[in-house]
Parts: sequence; C-alpha cells; structure tokens
Amino acid sequence: MRHATAVAFAAKVRKGIFRPVLRHLPEHVAEDRLQEGVCLTYEMYVRYAERGVVLDDAVLVHSCRQRATDPGRRFVKHEGQPKRDALDPRHQLDGRFEVYCLDGLPLHSGEQPPSDGDRHIQELAERAFQRDPTDDIVSAISARQWLRSLAEDDRTLVILRVSGCTLTEIATAEGLSVSSVFHRLKQLGHALADHADLSRPRRCGHG
Repeated sequence: MRHATAVAFAAKVRKGIFRPVLRHLPEHVAEDRLQEGVCLTYEMYVRYAERGVVLDDAVLVHSCRQRATDPGRRFVKHEGQPKRDALDPRHQLDGRFEVYCLDGLPLHSGEQPPSDGDRHIQELAERAFQRDPTDDIVSAISARQWLRSLAEDDRTLVILRVSGCTLTEIATAEGLSVSSVFHRLKQLGHALADHADLSRPRRCGHG
C-alpha cells in the first residue's frame, strides 16, 4: 500500500503539478521552499491514502502552496527555538540577511564567465579566497587564550552567551539574576575589547 502510494505521488511530481507554486515564492528560496511544501504534502497524501481517500490534484497543489509559503513549516522538525538557526528561511524572508551560493560559479580561468547578476558574488568570493588569513588566525588564538584565562563561572557565561542563550536562560541555568548576568557579561566584553586592543563602544541609554 505504502509503495503504491509513493509511486502515485512521484508520478504527480514528475508531471510537474507543483511547479506553479514557484511563482508564489521569493526567487532566492523558491526551490528549497517548494521541496519543503512537496514533502509536507506527501505526508498528508499518505495519511489520507491509508484511510482509503485519494486526494484530488487541485487539493494537493493548494496544500503545497500553503505549506511552501509558510516559512515556519518545515519537513525536518527542529527542537528548541529554530529561529536561532542562521539559515532558517524566515530570516531571509524577513530581509535580515541573504545567503549567497557559490556552487557552479567559475573561479578558475577557462570557465564560462558569470552572469551580471552573479558577478558581484564572484568578486566577493575571489577576494575571500585571496585574503591573507593570518590576522584571523592570530585573533582566534588570542581570544581562545583570553577565554582560558577566565574563572570557570565567567567562562561559562561567555560560552552560554556565544552559544545563543538569552540573558534570562543564562540566569536560570546559573541561578543568577538577569541584571547580574547582564552586568557581568558587559564587564567581560570590555575586558575582551581591552585584550584585543579594540575601542570600547560609547555608552548608550542604560548600557
């Protein structure tokens, strides 16, 4: 039963019934979101088929569109707070950042030149590959040494914060008040800036 259902749904995908959904999606995430929509729709298709109900193509396409255009719907479920994932499509749809894909861009002589739309990505990639990484390596080593020099409690605060925990979550985990966590992390941030010979930011509001 399950095999026959999968074969029938695959035939619909090959037929291209879901392709019109692409026009409702932002170009830079269209293919990925369409795949999410198709996978989620397949789950629904199987559930109904197991009850002896065969859904019409129009219903399937409508379902796919609803799921593909809702960035909160994911075929692979996330634990915790998924929006902390930098590649979560909701951030791209919110305009917070854009992901540039370098796959297939010509980076060597003899290959076809990039299109005008990809030329600026090509230039960014070439500069990144040509840049001397020495400063970044030295900086990383220096920051690691500074972290190791901290007391265990302070090191834990920094690691939790860098890992994406909120002040409230850190306070709860460490049995501290939110204000205590905030002020200690601020002091540690100033200490790191001094260690790295960086200028401290000017005070703003309550700091």
